[in-house]
Amino acid sequence: MKSDDLISALRRVLGKDAVLTDAASRAVYARDASHLTLGRPCCICLPANPEEARRAIALCAEHGVAFVARGAGTGLAGGALPPAGAVVVATSRLTRLDTVDPFTRRVRAEAGVRNEDVSRRAAPHGLHFAPDPSSQAAATIGGNVAANAGGPHCLKVGV
Repeated sequence: MKSDDLISALRRVLGKDAVLTDAASRAVYARDASHLTLGRPCCICLPANPEEARRAIALCAEHGVAFVARGAGTGLAGGALPPAGAVVVATSRLTRLDTVDPFTRRVRAEAGVRNEDVSRRAAPHGLHFAPDPSSQAAATIGGNVAANAGGPHCLKVGV
């Protein structure tokens, strides 16, 4: 079976504990806050860094299996829902957040960094991270980018 070979390859690259295949995990990662359904993933990958994420996605391409990137799963539009048999690449462990540069008003953040953490890091510089969905304490940078998510703070400056 194509997915069995892929799962074995993913475990070699990411480690056994970073590739979930149990029924409970597959059920949880098949949904997001939208309460819509699409399909069950064949597995869930938990890369620890961007290079592992890149390698997991490359393996999906090599094996001809679709993948869906997933952040915190707080989205209401169903954007993180996998088609049946896809691989979910969860970004929850990609949490590197660099120092804020107040002069350029920039910070480098990995996809799994929570919005609230960016705002907290920016606050001492008199700055804030504009996107403010109601799930700011759980919503992540990757999800904001993927869904062009915003909130009331974005009415003035955009998303």
